[in-house]
Amino acid sequence: MDRRTRALVATTVSLITACAVAFGSPSASARWQVHNDADITQIIPPPASGDESLTCATKVRAQSAWSTNVPAGEDPESVRPAPTSGAYGRLRYDVWKAPVNDPNGNFQESDPGPGVDFFDSMGNLLGAATRVSPLNYRTPARASVPAHPVFPPVDPTTDNLYYYSFTAFTVHLTGVSPGDILGIKPSSGGSTFINLTGVYCTTARIDVLPGRSPNVIHPKVKRPLVPVRVYGSAALHIRSVVLRSVHLQDARAATDAAHLRRPFDANNDGRLDRVYFFSPAATGIRCGQTSVNLTGRTTGGRHFSGANPIRAVCR
Repeated sequence: MDRRTRALVATTVSLITACAVAFGSPSASARWQVHNDADITQIIPPPASGDESLTCATKVRAQSAWSTNVPAGEDPESVRPAPTSGAYGRLRYDVWKAPVNDPNGNFQESDPGPGVDFFDSMGNLLGAATRVSPLNYRTPARASVPAHPVFPPVDPTTDNLYYYSFTAFTVHLTGVSPGDILGIKPSSGGSTFINLTGVYCTTARIDVLPGRSPNVIHPKVKRPLVPVRVYGSAALHIRSVVLRSVHLQDARAATDAAHLRRPFDANNDGRLDRVYFFSPAATGIRCGQTSVNLTGRTTGGRHFSGANPIRAVCR
């Protein structure tokens, strides 16, 4: 490999890595939903759920991309959209709430009219849906990314769908309660709705390495375990937290008896708090990372998350 080729490979790897860090490269289990001939959407699940059919009742977090079909055997980059095309622009989205909480129902644009109707699984009209997002919410501009398959190809001899631009976005909702059935899609006509169910979500106060500052973590070691204190609040009762649901980034909390500490009131506010322990190497924390997230859920179905600054030091 000559110097020019090595430089090209290094540049390409750097670009792909930068895109993965900036945009959050989708996992293999993520489900891209194809709306029309080009626009696709992937829902970001609530904290600790991993279920893309759920969303916080206060907001929908998702990712939007532009895609096209690539004939088998062709270089995906050969069909990249032009910089002046709509592939890189901002996309309009709407979120609607069903009049009846039927999880098997479906949303359809009114014909004629600008509204949306909700039908049961047998095609019976259940009523008109209500818009619960800002009118024609617009995402940030979709940035160019290396061609990436929407679905890993099962057969390399057939055409495959690739995406070429990408953005993450958050739509804030009003008038939504846990259990409500929602439908989200691009505002353009003919697009397919994605059905979601609203759930409780709350923000938790956490403290990585309680009593220490700065919070230095060595992400390449398995031991010692990293303690993280989770503070109870009016919205988060520590005794109701499902232990197996608590994760520090990718790492699940230790469940052995030596690390199952009893809840106690650490800050004297009258509410119980608890310390959880995590193996640094299992967290997926990257060298140089400056913050980390903890997620979990309660027995009552409330999803929670909290963030804290760290210094990830790799030796």
